[in-house]
Amino acid sequence: MIVTLSRCERFGNDLGLKDQIINFGNLYKLNTKLTIKMVTRIGTKQRKTRHKYKAYYKQKGKIPVSRYFQELVEGDRVNLCTYPNVQKGRFFPRFHGLNGEVIGKKGSCYAVKIKDGDKDKTLYVHPVHLKKNG
Repeated sequence: MIVTLSRCERFGNDLGLKDQIINFGNLYKLNTKLTIKMVTRIGTKQRKTRHKYKAYYKQKGKIPVSRYFQELVEGDRVNLCTYPNVQKGRFFPRFHGLNGEVIGKKGSCYAVKIKDGDKDKTLYVHPVHLKKNG
């Protein structure tokens, strides 16, 4: 958490509590409000994914066309598994390995409903990143 202080004045003999918000060891008096900002996230969505996005040596090379253009039906159970050669239609790395249900289609991607803790979330995933269960 970052705390931003603005317009600090040297503490004098005046002990006016009306505009005093924080007293730093009787040295400084703050005339304006305290601003608290949350820390911004550093990095991208691919941060810390060295092993998640690594392909097995026998799977490297051409993208399988059958998996790229696979057709899924609403209600199919799928496994979310990122195919590292395709950047299009990826999901957040935290959801890698989860199971979900196809609930619709949007363009060339499928809407997949997953459960993240207690919440139901909808991800739009390209079919190359989906493996059909059973």
